[in-house]
Amino acid sequence: MLLENLKAKNKGNISFLTLAVVVIFTVLFLLIFDLCRIFIAREETKNASDAASLAVAQNLLFFESLNCNKIAEEVVLPPVL
Repeated sequence: MLLENLKAKNKGNISFLTLAVVVIFTVLFLLIFDLCRIFIAREETKNASDAASLAVAQNLLFFESLNCNKIAEEVVLPPVL
């Protein structure tokens, strides 16, 4: 009889506890998902900036090896009389 009374009193508490656990796990999942998206975007941005800096460095080396900087100076700067 006593056990049945305890079960009857606690019957609704389990649903609230289950709801709280589900909400907590959902919030944790969404937080982890957002953090992963932030880290992925950060890594993609880092890779893009590395690629851009390597492309600029390659262009600078290419122009220097072909003396394009001297040709550009001759085109841009007026001749000295």
